[in-house]
Amino acid sequence: MSSRFHSNRMMNTYEMARNRNEAMIVGYFIAADPDLPQAINIAAEAVAAGVDVLEIGVPSPNPFLEGNIIRRGHQRVQQLSPDTRDLTIRYCTQLRERVDVPMWLMGYSQDIVDSGLYRELADKQVIDGLVLPDAPRNVLTEVEREVGSQGVDVVRLVHSQMDQDELRETVSGATVLYAQLYTGTTGDFLSQSNDLNQLYTRVRSLSEAMVVAGFGIRSAERVREVTSGGYDGAVVGSAYVAKVERGEMDSLYQLIADMKIAARRPGKLLSK
Repeated sequence: MSSRFHSNRMMNTYEMARNRNEAMIVGYFIAADPDLPQAINIAAEAVAAGVDVLEIGVPSPNPFLEGNIIRRGHQRVQQLSPDTRDLTIRYCTQLRERVDVPMWLMGYSQDIVDSGLYRELADKQVIDGLVLPDAPRNVLTEVEREVGSQGVDVVRLVHSQMDQDELRETVSGATVLYAQLYTGTTGDFLSQSNDLNQLYTRVRSLSEAMVVAGFGIRSAERVREVTSGGYDGAVVGSAYVAKVERGEMDSLYQLIADMKIAARRPGKLLSK
């Protein structure tokens, strides 16, 4: 089933995690935050500490779906340079020279699709995935048709408030699914997880795609809770960006290492 991926890096990462009987850690960092050289080193060290997939946030002048922690990160990069598109290209290109893990480009349609940024980075064979939370289904389908042959997977978002028909339509043909554990902005301290397992069960009944879960994951205990429920990976964003903001690098890498340990599954491999 791993052949369903467009990205060979994603396929290999998924299979290696399965062979090690563990879930993946998807770590979100904002491109060039707090500055270009530091940001590249931070992401490379994060991979060394245990991050399996890097989700790269594209700096936006209007990150309207983000919480305060990530918004401040976007603002820090906006203050570095008015041309954040070029800064993002330099960041991703230089980071690719340092790491060989999958890299997902995450951001808003205006900053990624309308600007042609996704096409340029796909052409350079730098990215392996796209996360476009504000893009309608027809745009996702068109982008996927364009970049799939270049080894890029388009990640589709699902959440518990979708009815069965909407969920079925969203997961149809998907290679990677991102399950939002709550709706709203990122970094919500009051997020609820009552339907965490129920959402996984609903998605898995409709699709054999890789399914990762995100929003509100701040601790190793939370990673263990999510991945023990069957998810193939946990996406961590605000907790990492907050440590970058405070310059707490040792604490960041320790948190990643602790989360990676928590992602190990006991017993037999999970069947898909």
